[in-house]
Amino acid sequence: MKSKIFELVAISDRYPPNNFGGAEISLHTLMKTIASEGKNITVVSLMGEGHNLNYYSHEGVQVIEIPAQAPWPFHKFTLSRFKRISAVPFVFKLVRGLLAIRHIYKFRKINLLDRIKLLWLYRSGKIKGGLSIDQQVMIEGFSAKALRKLFLGSEIQILYLDNFRAICTASRLSSDALALMIRDHRFNCAKYDQSCCVSKVECELCDLACAEVDFKSRAKLMKKVLRFNTEFRADCLKKRGTPIVTSQYLKEKVSKHHNLKHIKKVPNVATVPKGQMLDIENDTGSFRVLNVGMINENKGQFDLIAELSEKIAEHDDIKIQFAGRGDRLERQIRQIAKQNGIQNQIEFLGFLSREEIFRAYARADVVISTAIWPEPFGRVPLEAGLMKKPMVAFAVGGLCESIVDGETGFLVPPTDFNAFWDRVLTLKYNKDMRREFGENAMRFISSNYNLKVSSQLLYDILYGDASETKEKSRELQFTVN
Repeated sequence: MKSKIFELVAISDRYPPNNFGGAEISLHTLMKTIASEGKNITVVSLMGEGHNLNYYSHEGVQVIEIPAQAPWPFHKFTLSRFKRISAVPFVFKLVRGLLAIRHIYKFRKINLLDRIKLLWLYRSGKIKGGLSIDQQVMIEGFSAKALRKLFLGSEIQILYLDNFRAICTASRLSSDALALMIRDHRFNCAKYDQSCCVSKVECELCDLACAEVDFKSRAKLMKKVLRFNTEFRADCLKKRGTPIVTSQYLKEKVSKHHNLKHIKKVPNVATVPKGQMLDIENDTGSFRVLNVGMINENKGQFDLIAELSEKIAEHDDIKIQFAGRGDRLERQIRQIAKQNGIQNQIEFLGFLSREEIFRAYARADVVISTAIWPEPFGRVPLEAGLMKKPMVAFAVGGLCESIVDGETGFLVPPTDFNAFWDRVLTLKYNKDMRREFGENAMRFISSNYNLKVSSQLLYDILYGDASETKEKSRELQFTVN
């Protein structure tokens, strides 16, 4: 019996139109363009809902959705099963305890006494971000088992693994060629929030110093766990294949940490939803400052309000809008805003659809990124640029590539919130500068983060550098608007 042949299999956390973000939009735009050239592409999404495989087609791309995997120590279960168990507290606590004992006992990389200590630490709830033993989660988990079953007896000619979860879960699948897309810091940082920072200072190389801050008396034990995870992740990257990144900053970071050669760069694609209006005006009478992204410590929204409450209060016509999820820090921001009398100048838009986000961009006067961690790429400058909006951001990570200081916006020394606010006010009181920066941003982003360039780069990697089929790479013919 002949085995089924898959020409190109792309594996990703999520995929449109279900549960997707900026990275998945960029991935789909690239896959759709390559598929339009007659290439047979199958995308596998690892974060599906429900308990069964879901097959569908999205704009010419065939998609197989695998049910999402539950977190450790339930990693051999689907997320839907995990939710059913967690709905019964007594059963949940009992099963969680038994599974934790089982999987920590199997973790033979540390001695028995350390395993007992680790179990106690886990049960006490004192592990920041929760416990994860990467090899168990990625190799023994439900997702890896589902992938092995899905492609059993099949031939994969080109395997494209998009980001951390896909790379660690699926890099052991057999294929003629392999491409590894690295989009974030999880291969550079084993910390739960992948911040690459200790006490807000960026780490040059990972020495696990974060354990001293996060775990204090248990730092020695947690360093062993983090070191094991770090080594496992590095091993996944050393598999035969072509590593790809989205920014020059990330390329240098990954190369430095893993001594990888021949890393390719394929920037994310900047696109605006069809029919999106660019000329929506802010007619509220206020000066709208928009921040887009998850509300968390890395993104710096709380620090912005904590540091600048008095200065914000001096300009009561300024309205700061936060678009993104983050209930815990949102409550803290609301509290500190109320204490300083600026609660009416702060607005939380919550999670917005792609169309709603672009409407928020259109109505904004200035877009800001308060990220204090080194953004691996940073999608916000692309979207803001396409909407002709100037940006103010800290000069961290990949943001230094997508914002041209003094031309498309302002880059400010990291954590200098006073200088940050001065730049916001500079734009507030100079409408001509806002218009000029916005026009510059539109041209810069359109030239450097466009579909034609990125699709051709990825095509050349998949059907040239990464492929052993000897097919000559050719220039794509673009018919997509």
